[in-house]
Amino acid sequence: MLNTSQSLVIISDRVENREGINIFSNNLEFSSPTVFNALQEAAENLFAKVYYYDSPKEFLNNISMHGDDIVLSTIWSGTDTRNRKIYVPSICEAYGIKYVGADAFAQALCADKSLCKKYCLSHGINVPKDITMRRNSKNYELLNSLQYPVVVKPNFEGASMGISDNNLVYCKVDAENLLDVLFQKYEEVLVEEYIEGTEISACIVGNNEQIKLFEVVKLLLDGKDYFTDQIWGYESKKGGKVHVTREIITQMISDDMKQSFIDLFISLGKIDFMRIDGRIYNNNFYLIELTPDCSLHPECFMYFAFKNNGYSFEDMIRILIENTEEYYLKVKS
Repeated sequence: MLNTSQSLVIISDRVENREGINIFSNNLEFSSPTVFNALQEAAENLFAKVYYYDSPKEFLNNISMHGDDIVLSTIWSGTDTRNRKIYVPSICEAYGIKYVGADAFAQALCADKSLCKKYCLSHGINVPKDITMRRNSKNYELLNSLQYPVVVKPNFEGASMGISDNNLVYCKVDAENLLDVLFQKYEEVLVEEYIEGTEISACIVGNNEQIKLFEVVKLLLDGKDYFTDQIWGYESKKGGKVHVTREIITQMISDDMKQSFIDLFISLGKIDFMRIDGRIYNNNFYLIELTPDCSLHPECFMYFAFKNNGYSFEDMIRILIENTEEYYLKVKS
């Protein structure tokens, strides 16, 4: 049950539209009017008082007001630093304030795609072979160790920032050229072997004692659900280049695959909710990334999973908050 004596705090950076986006756009994780308005309506139906801040700094300036409140910590994005995802959970923990979402460790781990893949591999999750390239040591000979085609993408970004539909390349020369472009903005770039297959997101909500929701959602682009030469870049994800649909396929995955996802989720500690994104090829799952700050858009994977279970958008927000409340009750007990 929600604690109605407390208030909800939403920290969110916002963008009015996606016009003019490009491979260097840094606001693709900002909340659109659609998602912010949906969150606002749900929050104000659930809580007598909701506070809105544009940044962690503004939240800090008013933090003395919020010792007994709960913070929705996954909405704020920030820009241009690999540490941005840990700001809000770190502030909340330092001040003893409850927050919905992954803790600073999980956020930092998942923000580093290369490190995250090593963590997942140690937990029995298949990952594509990759190398991490750094701007200050352009050892392009390392590219000879990979099988082409490869995907070239920033190591520390989400929401397809730095990832065009054209970041899938078929030879070393094209990989070098794309690296030169990305190094204009990004310090570290991941180059990984392309995995064809069906792209899925395992959407999980819960804690290390109980899984509240588990659904596997398949991605379809223009009705296509098996990809041999396509990635989901910013033009398709944010720019409306393709028609995106989704389909629940939870019953089609093996019990072993489901258990591996749940075990990984539990291993991360305070995570609350997340997506495990990847592709299924020859009945094996290969990780793309972990997304503990996944979108809460009314048309996102997570809400699609909730909606399939008969929940409204407001129900989803309520359940996420109640799940967090249960976590803190168990921590105190």
